[in-house]
Amino acid sequence: MRRLNSITITCSKPYFNHILKVLAHESLTSTNAICDYIIAEVNELNIKNSTKEWKIKTLVWLSNFLEKK
Repeated sequence: MRRLNSITITCSKPYFNHILKVLAHESLTSTNAICDYIIAEVNELNIKNSTKEWKIKTLVWLSNFLEKK
């Protein structure tokens, strides 16, 4: 949860933290993979906050879609 909070602290809305926490209750593996990916993107490519938010939202949606199949 600490990593999840650290990547969403600079997000414009609490929505991004919320959707990751909901996903963590459903699939901790997916949440960890998303957190690892976002942390790597921020550290290596210095992505903008808006890009980070878009990627979080898209990856959570994709994970939810694939979990339901």
